[in-house]
Amino acid sequence: SDNSINALISIEDNNFFNHEGFDLKRIFSSLIKNIKEGKISQGASTLTQQLVKNITQDNSKNYNRKIKEVYLANKLEKEYTKEEILTYYCNIISFEGTKNGVNYASKRFFNKDIKHVNLVEAALLAGLVKSPTIYNPIKHEENAYKRKNLVLKAMLNNKYISNEEYEIASKIKVSDMLYKKESNEPTYPYQAYIDVVYSDLDKYFNLTPYSSPLKVYTYLNKEVQLTIDNIQKNIDKDIKFNDELLNIGGAIINNENGAITNIIGGRNYNGERLYNHALNLKAQPASTIKPLLSYALAFEHLHYASE
Repeated sequence: SDNSINALISIEDNNFFNHEGFDLKRIFSSLIKNIKEGKISQGASTLTQQLVKNITQDNSKNYNRKIKEVYLANKLEKEYTKEEILTYYCNIISFEGTKNGVNYASKRFFNKDIKHVNLVEAALLAGLVKSPTIYNPIKHEENAYKRKNLVLKAMLNNKYISNEEYEIASKIKVSDMLYKKESNEPTYPYQAYIDVVYSDLDKYFNLTPYSSPLKVYTYLNKEVQLTIDNIQKNIDKDIKFNDELLNIGGAIINNENGAITNIIGGRNYNGERLYNHALNLKAQPASTIKPLLSYALAFEHLHYASE
């Protein structure tokens, strides 16, 4: 839809239909910033450059890679139309964090094809390109709301929408936009554990395996996790939940090396990228904090270890 194209271009590359794969003004601006900060910025990339990066899967941060990226972006622009490049981009880039393609994200969050999204939905999807994890509307509603409004502001500045449209769309809550999933939708094996892996990759390395070439090694115990998955779905033959209000969350840790082998995400952990009770729950630590606040002090000051 026009809304989707205008939203994406406004926030990612407002000169897309005019440049030849790279934007000299943005490159020089980024270069000056690099010199001042002593690092290579990723902010100067056009949509075509982003597409090249995802096709080549070269995630290195150096000037040689950026020069090759500019060259290949320019070559793409000579071989394909702007519309074709946009089509490739929207099918290859991850807007959702687990699977590629804007249409998948549109169905995931709104239960509709991308061609049917409205203005505010288009703005939310375009905002996800920067980081599908940080701006995930299910897990981080406030982040998604602010990002959505930033996209709308860019659309207003680029004269794609009116002041009235901006005022109305900017007030719409993310929770009111999302498709409410049915509890019988498919559950993916090990998803509670995998979601924690995704979160740590983004938190510590700013990476996602769906847009960067990665091999990720974990301590996952598959057999135990499958049992946990069955417990979460309340289909385990031995453990049953009698109270629908009861929920669970936790982590299984190997005491010998501290490795996290399994994650209990919560009841009915269906689908992908949900609220993970092992990772996202905000609660008092209760007695789990005693080793730090009580036992450690006893060992240090009362010499309990020597008794």
